[in-house]
Amino acid sequence: MKLIDLYEKFKVGRIVKDAEFSVFDKIDNLIQDKSVVFLNQKQYISKIDNKLISSILCSNDVYEQLESTFDGGIWVVDNPKDIFYQCHEYLVSTDFYNKPFENLISSSAKISPKAIISEHSVIIESGCVIEDNVIIKAFTKIGKNSIIRSNSDIGSDGFEVTRIDDRLKVVKHGGEIVIGENVEIQSLITISRGLFPTRNTIIDDNVKIADMVHIAHGVQIGKDTMIAAGVTISGNVSIGRNVWIGPGAIISNRLKIGDYSDISIGAVVVRNVKKSEKITGNLAINHKKYLKFIIKNKLI
Repeated sequence: MKLIDLYEKFKVGRIVKDAEFSVFDKIDNLIQDKSVVFLNQKQYISKIDNKLISSILCSNDVYEQLESTFDGGIWVVDNPKDIFYQCHEYLVSTDFYNKPFENLISSSAKISPKAIISEHSVIIESGCVIEDNVIIKAFTKIGKNSIIRSNSDIGSDGFEVTRIDDRLKVVKHGGEIVIGENVEIQSLITISRGLFPTRNTIIDDNVKIADMVHIAHGVQIGKDTMIAAGVTISGNVSIGRNVWIGPGAIISNRLKIGDYSDISIGAVVVRNVKKSEKITGNLAINHKKYLKFIIKNKLI
């Protein structure tokens, strides 16, 4: 598809130069060739030196700075972010990102008659158990011998909010959910699909997740990780293998949690966590440093 095709749909601004594209994505997330990004502030112009960017939506002020430095497609509009998300939603609604397919559900999967499963684009492999009142949305894959306990919601849109025409709007999602083999997802859990098709939500093999956990869009969790009850994991977090996340912990968005790390009960994580590091507290710091601080100040 080309920028001009979207321009013909929305009829706003002007196309300075047309170009083909394959995906819309945020400038800090880029992993795919022929990506379209938006720029509404001059301070981000330095980030356009990226071969993955084919096209830019920008304001006229930004265009004046870009004109001599960027050779790709340019669409000048008054509100680049608004048009970016409107185009993204249009691409989601027209199946540009993901083509629907007939469900592929193994005959050996045990699925409660009270479960609600999308009429298309779901894969459930052999040996799976899907309990009462589970909701499984389109573009979800569940690997062999995995268990989804009652009242969990798998594959809904996450909480990406933008302001369009001066109104807040939750943005439609265009990614997928991939759940590996021997995963157990217990009750009252929500797992959102990826926002963009460039970063799906992934729960790798043998992950175990306790009740009332929220996993936002684009979170990717490595093998053998255990997540206790009441945890909140914000969008696009990358969690390594064999990680322990204690009850009630909160992890801020876009962080990297290293293999074999340990996040203590109730920790509020706002920085990356190193391999094999244990962190504690609000805001969470190295566990030993936290204990020394507590003892020094006689807080317990």
